[in-house]
Amino acid sequence: MGKKIFTNFLANYKYKGFTDDGQIVNVSNRFNKLLGSHVSADENNVVVRVGSNHIRKTKYGYLLIVDAHHVVFFKDWQNWGHPKRCNSFIINFNREFYKVKEYGDFSEFFSDEPSEELSSFDGLIKLAREQEAYYNNPENEATFNFRSDFTPKM
Repeated sequence: MGKKIFTNFLANYKYKGFTDDGQIVNVSNRFNKLLGSHVSADENNVVVRVGSNHIRKTKYGYLLIVDAHHVVFFKDWQNWGHPKRCNSFIINFNREFYKVKEYGDFSEFFSDEPSEELSSFDGLIKLAREQEAYYNNPENEATFNFRSDFTPKM
Protein backbone atom coordinates (compact mmCIF):
# COMPACT_ATOMS: atom_id res chain seq x y z
CA MET A 1 0.00 0.00 0.00
CA GLY A 2 1.27 3.51 0.72
CA LYS A 3 4.05 4.60 3.02
CA LYS A 4 3.50 5.91 6.53
CA ILE A 5 2.53 9.58 6.37
CA PHE A 6 2.02 10.87 9.91
CA THR A 7 4.00 13.64 11.51
CA ASN A 8 3.22 14.76 15.07
CA PHE A 9 0.82 17.41 13.73
CA LEU A 10 -1.02 14.93 11.54
CA ALA A 11 -1.26 12.32 14.29
CA ASN A 12 -2.40 14.76 17.00
CA TYR A 13 -4.62 17.10 15.00
CA LYS A 14 -5.57 16.47 11.38
CA TYR A 15 -5.89 12.68 11.53
CA LYS A 16 -6.48 12.38 15.29
CA GLY A 17 -8.24 9.13 16.09
CA PHE A 18 -7.17 7.46 12.86
CA THR A 19 -4.03 5.49 12.03
CA ASP A 20 -1.53 5.44 9.17
CA ASP A 21 -1.06 1.68 9.34
CA GLY A 22 -3.44 0.99 6.48
CA GLN A 23 -6.39 3.19 7.44
CA ILE A 24 -4.96 6.33 5.82
CA VAL A 25 -2.53 5.78 2.96
CA ASN A 26 -0.65 7.94 0.48
CA VAL A 27 -2.19 7.83 -2.98
CA SER A 28 0.20 10.45 -4.39
CA ASN A 29 2.33 13.34 -3.18
CA ARG A 30 -0.80 15.46 -2.68
CA PHE A 31 -3.55 12.99 -1.86
CA ASN A 32 -4.28 10.53 0.94
CA LYS A 33 -7.07 7.98 1.05
CA LEU A 34 -9.19 6.88 4.03
CA LEU A 35 -9.88 3.15 4.09
CA GLY A 36 -12.25 1.45 6.49
CA SER A 37 -13.93 3.14 9.43
CA HIS A 38 -15.03 6.77 9.27
CA VAL A 39 -15.46 6.79 13.06
CA SER A 40 -12.49 6.50 15.42
CA ALA A 41 -12.36 3.56 17.84
CA ASP A 42 -13.21 5.80 20.82
CA GLU A 43 -16.04 7.51 18.85
CA ASN A 44 -14.54 10.95 19.50
CA ASN A 45 -13.55 11.67 15.86
CA VAL A 46 -15.52 11.26 12.65
CA VAL A 47 -14.82 11.90 8.99
CA VAL A 48 -17.77 12.94 6.83
CA ARG A 49 -18.30 14.23 3.33
CA VAL A 50 -20.47 17.35 3.37
CA GLY A 51 -21.95 19.15 0.37
CA SER A 52 -20.28 22.47 -0.39
CA ASN A 53 -23.63 24.26 -0.01
CA HIS A 54 -23.28 23.61 3.75
CA ILE A 55 -19.78 25.16 3.98
CA ARG A 56 -18.66 28.80 4.06
CA LYS A 57 -15.09 30.11 4.28
CA THR A 58 -14.40 32.51 7.16
CA LYS A 59 -11.45 34.65 8.17
CA TYR A 60 -10.22 31.97 10.60
CA GLY A 61 -11.28 28.76 8.85
CA TYR A 62 -14.70 27.46 7.83
CA LEU A 63 -18.23 27.10 9.11
CA LEU A 64 -20.64 24.22 8.61
CA ILE A 65 -24.26 25.37 8.26
CA VAL A 66 -26.57 23.21 10.40
CA ASP A 67 -29.80 25.12 9.74
CA ALA A 68 -30.96 28.66 8.99
CA HIS A 69 -29.47 30.10 12.20
CA HIS A 70 -26.94 27.55 13.52
CA VAL A 71 -23.39 26.66 12.48
CA VAL A 72 -20.31 24.74 13.61
CA PHE A 73 -16.93 26.44 13.16
CA PHE A 74 -13.88 24.40 12.14
CA LYS A 75 -10.26 25.04 11.18
CA ASP A 76 -8.44 24.61 7.86
CA TRP A 77 -6.55 21.55 9.07
CA GLN A 78 -9.83 19.71 9.79
CA ASN A 79 -10.64 19.89 6.08
CA TRP A 80 -9.16 16.71 4.55
CA GLY A 81 -10.01 17.67 1.01
CA HIS A 82 -12.26 19.53 -1.34
CA PRO A 83 -12.93 17.38 -4.41
CA LYS A 84 -14.05 20.10 -6.84
CA ARG A 85 -15.87 17.70 -9.15
CA CYS A 86 -17.88 16.42 -6.18
CA ASN A 87 -18.88 19.85 -4.81
CA SER A 88 -18.12 18.60 -1.32
CA PHE A 89 -15.71 18.80 1.60
CA ILE A 90 -14.23 15.89 3.56
CA ILE A 91 -13.98 17.00 7.18
CA ASN A 92 -12.68 15.48 10.43
CA PHE A 93 -14.74 16.56 13.45
CA ASN A 94 -13.86 15.99 17.12
CA ARG A 95 -16.57 15.48 19.77
CA GLU A 96 -14.94 17.95 22.17
CA PHE A 97 -14.95 20.79 19.65
CA TYR A 98 -18.19 20.08 17.76
CA LYS A 99 -20.21 22.98 19.14
CA VAL A 100 -23.39 24.11 17.41
CA LYS A 101 -23.66 27.89 17.77
CA GLU A 102 -26.25 30.45 16.79
CA TYR A 103 -24.74 32.56 14.02
CA GLY A 104 -25.85 34.38 10.90
CA ASP A 105 -28.99 34.10 8.82
CA PHE A 106 -29.03 31.43 6.14
CA SER A 107 -32.84 31.24 5.91
CA GLU A 108 -32.69 32.01 2.18
CA PHE A 109 -31.04 28.63 1.63
CA PHE A 110 -31.92 26.51 4.69
CA SER A 111 -35.00 25.87 6.83
CA ASP A 112 -35.26 26.52 10.56
CA GLU A 113 -35.52 22.78 11.12
CA PRO A 114 -32.11 21.57 12.30
CA SER A 115 -30.52 18.79 10.30
CA GLU A 116 -30.82 15.58 12.32
CA GLU A 117 -27.34 14.48 11.23
CA LEU A 118 -25.60 17.81 11.83
CA SER A 119 -27.30 19.11 14.98
CA SER A 120 -25.35 16.82 17.35
CA PHE A 121 -22.13 14.83 17.35
CA ASP A 122 -24.07 11.58 17.82
CA GLY A 123 -26.03 12.40 14.65
CA LEU A 124 -22.72 13.01 12.91
CA ILE A 125 -21.52 9.54 14.00
CA LYS A 126 -24.66 8.03 12.46
CA LEU A 127 -24.02 9.94 9.21
CA ALA A 128 -20.35 8.85 9.16
CA ARG A 129 -21.37 5.20 9.54
CA GLU A 130 -23.90 5.52 6.69
CA GLN A 131 -21.25 7.11 4.48
CA GLU A 132 -18.73 4.44 5.52
CA ALA A 133 -21.12 1.69 4.41
CA TYR A 134 -21.65 3.49 1.10
CA TYR A 135 -18.01 4.29 0.31
CA ASN A 136 -16.67 0.89 1.38
CA ASN A 137 -19.09 -0.88 -0.99
CA PRO A 138 -17.18 -1.69 -4.22
CA GLU A 139 -20.40 -1.52 -6.26
CA ASN A 140 -20.60 2.24 -5.58
CA GLU A 141 -17.02 3.03 -6.61
CA ALA A 142 -17.97 4.29 -10.07
CA THR A 143 -20.13 7.08 -8.58
CA PHE A 144 -17.57 8.46 -6.08
CA ASN A 145 -16.36 11.37 -8.20
CA PHE A 146 -19.81 12.62 -9.10
CA ARG A 147 -21.73 12.58 -5.82
CA SER A 148 -22.54 16.05 -4.54
CA ASP A 149 -25.20 15.32 -1.95
CA PHE A 150 -24.14 15.11 1.66
CA THR A 151 -26.00 11.97 2.68
CA PRO A 152 -25.47 8.62 0.97
CA LYS A 153 -27.97 7.26 -1.53
CA MET A 154 -28.84 3.77 -0.40
